[in-house]
Amino acid sequence: MEGLSNKQVLENREKYGENKLPEPKLKTAWNFFCDVFSDKLNLILLVLALIFLFLAVIGVGQITEALGLIFVLTLISVINISTGLKSQKYTKRMADMISEHCCNVIRNGSVQTISTKEVVVDDIILIDTGDTICADGYIISGHVEVDNSILNGETKLCKKSPIENYVYNYEEEITGAKYTDKNSLFSGTNVQSGRGKMIVKRVGLQTENGKILSNVNDISAPKTSLDIQLEKLATQISKLGIIGAFVVGVILFVSDMSSLESMLASGGYLSVITSFLSAFTVALTIVAAAVPEGLPLIINLIIAQNSKKLVKQNVLAKYANKIPEAGNINILCTDKTGTLTYANLIPVHNYIGSGKEIGFSEDILPIKMFKENIVLNSGAVYDNSGNVTGGSFTSRALLKLIPYNNRLFETVKENIKITDEDPFDSVKKYSAVQTEINEGNILTYYMGAPERILYACETYIDEKGEEKKLNKDVIKELLQTNAKRAMRMIAVAFSKENLTAGLLPKKLVFISMAALRDDIRTGVPDAVRTMHNAHVQVIMITGDILDTAKAIAIDSDILKENSKDIAIDATELESLSDEEILKILPNIKVIARAVPSTKLRIVSVAQSAGKSIGMCGDGTNDAPALKLADVGFGMGSGTDVCKAASDVIIIDDNFVSVTKAVLLGRTFMHNMMMFLKFQLPINIYLMLMCLFYPLVFGVTAFWAVQILMINIVMDGLNSLAFGGEPTKQEYMREEVIKKGAPLLSKNVMKQIIASVIGFFLVFVLFSLPDIKSIFLNEAQLQTARFALLVFVAMLNGFNIRTDHINPLDGITKNINFLIVAFAVLVGTVIIVNFAGGFLNAVPLGFNQWMCLILLSAVIIPFGMLIKSMKILKR
Repeated sequence: MEGLSNKQVLENREKYGENKLPEPKLKTAWNFFCDVFSDKLNLILLVLALIFLFLAVIGVGQITEALGLIFVLTLISVINISTGLKSQKYTKRMADMISEHCCNVIRNGSVQTISTKEVVVDDIILIDTGDTICADGYIISGHVEVDNSILNGETKLCKKSPIENYVYNYEEEITGAKYTDKNSLFSGTNVQSGRGKMIVKRVGLQTENGKILSNVNDISAPKTSLDIQLEKLATQISKLGIIGAFVVGVILFVSDMSSLESMLASGGYLSVITSFLSAFTVALTIVAAAVPEGLPLIINLIIAQNSKKLVKQNVLAKYANKIPEAGNINILCTDKTGTLTYANLIPVHNYIGSGKEIGFSEDILPIKMFKENIVLNSGAVYDNSGNVTGGSFTSRALLKLIPYNNRLFETVKENIKITDEDPFDSVKKYSAVQTEINEGNILTYYMGAPERILYACETYIDEKGEEKKLNKDVIKELLQTNAKRAMRMIAVAFSKENLTAGLLPKKLVFISMAALRDDIRTGVPDAVRTMHNAHVQVIMITGDILDTAKAIAIDSDILKENSKDIAIDATELESLSDEEILKILPNIKVIARAVPSTKLRIVSVAQSAGKSIGMCGDGTNDAPALKLADVGFGMGSGTDVCKAASDVIIIDDNFVSVTKAVLLGRTFMHNMMMFLKFQLPINIYLMLMCLFYPLVFGVTAFWAVQILMINIVMDGLNSLAFGGEPTKQEYMREEVIKKGAPLLSKNVMKQIIASVIGFFLVFVLFSLPDIKSIFLNEAQLQTARFALLVFVAMLNGFNIRTDHINPLDGITKNINFLIVAFAVLVGTVIIVNFAGGFLNAVPLGFNQWMCLILLSAVIIPFGMLIKSMKILKR
């Protein structure tokens, strides 16, 4: 098969279009602006601002209230537009990274690896187990089983094989029957087993997958569990806020009604309406003060910040909301090859049936047949640049034994005809290929797990090519010896019988057994110890035999010798009931000879006990377990199906990167809780002050526009400040947060209450006659209350950001926090003195500002005192 020429590729791309699927429509700045007023609270505030503006124009009331509300709503809109556009840009970039896939095509007579977006009509694509088909067409060689559930929802696999002299009909209507016919293949479907070649006939928007995506791109994604948890928190707080708002609104309105006659005399019924609207506005903004309505937006900002950090550390969060969940896993299941090890297998030994080591280079029959088996039976191929591609790690490592320009490679490809195949799968643990050699002679090669191949062997061929009786005990001893040295073992054999899929012949002839070494990655043992210190149980689940698995687990520090740790074979595990597994689950560290159902069962059993579980995988057969796990970590080199089922992609396949994701997940939860511990005391205190001042002093504690300003400034700027707090290794020594635990724990509530008490202490000092006398009138006092609350809240942030007594501990690692603190403090002085009218505030003098700064600073030693008493940790 020659495939297309470069000229034909260009012609077909021009004629039939590119292989790009439709993308969701991006929102504009105007869309994000409109989103602001889809919030009923913001819409009501806009209506009130317009009413106040109208009343001011006709001479009733002041224009400052209207302008102040408009200013705050403008600020909300700017923040929403800015964060929305940035978040959308980041999301698109992540989607582009995930959707970037490659495939092997035949062009100009050789295999080329290209992006799936470069595929054109009439391209010949090599397809293999685990591939996601990237265009519509039909199979022209080989045999595959395809999962079409993405198109028709049916989980039953469809077998596909070539039809001789088949002619594709472009005019034919595609129906459900076409999905399950003998040879048609469709974009987005997954190859579950087998390999072959297909020819492309539809690309991009013309594919069935493209048509479906065109209809679903406008559908919104469901809310995540974190979003729901945050909404529940806001609802709980709002109950208190609504009650407080109603009480304050009634008090303010009734208080104004005590001077009804003078109001009617000065301004008529418009004055009464203005009084009612003013009381209603304050009541409404108390709800805004009590409920951190911007919290979901703020959480998204923090998640976006952490997602960017993860990408720099080779971790790509497909679903950013899974980042915090990564920090809460109790059990992490990991595979071996490529995750704990480099996935750079090196063939080291090669043994024939007598137990003699023969290596890979001698010109003898066992080595010749071994290499023929590799070329024909591995699934790995050379691309046009001479690079090995396709197949498994093991297949690629073995194929490298035969250089691309080696005469043996060319001879095998030219002279040996493949007549049937039985591709590898994780259940039968071997692959087979039937060949025709010289005048119809059949030779079927087998390659796979030694215990499977050895079971069916009775004889072997020696160095001279003579067939002799096989002593299986010799091979078993070699297998055990090499397995204990963490070698991966592969056995090859042949038969002169016809191939029967899924069935080994009774009399296989043993060729040889190869031992391949794959070294443990640098840093893995330290990373495993870090996970253990973080109270996360690490379980290695592998297809290797038990001895090999134990050797790697010991070297990786997963398994401790002479301890209660358990290393178990999957067959033995399957014989246990769920209750029996639960009893030994805390001690399980290694599961060998695992099949897909093994991983799925471990996830299910662990979750039934209330555990949060992370699952690493790289193969198509890992997809169900990855999907079921609380956090699925797909490997960057894994199959498309695996990555589609994953929540997080580990770009470099490295276990160390998984631990980084866990650390950042914990950091996220700490940063989010810091923000809640910072913001909720402000909201609670605002509400209490708005209740207290009208009842005790008969004056309004804060104007509505001031409450909104405090909320939006503290929400927006400080989310960036706390979101920038760095990761701390001390987080990896903490207990895992229990699955389903409330967002606000008892310890967090203690810290929130302590902050509120600190606020009251500062305002009690502010109310002392000697200090109060510094401010000349009620207008200055109310301005001072506003500025003092901003100062106290901002300085309290220094206490909140660290559990250490020293509030400046680690501050140089989060310069953003200092910048935000400085901006809030200086910005408050500037706005009050030069644009105070928008906030119903009046300018203050130097001595008055110094008094407020000194008063607000009291919160720092108060926080240090509370921490030193260790009240918060009880």
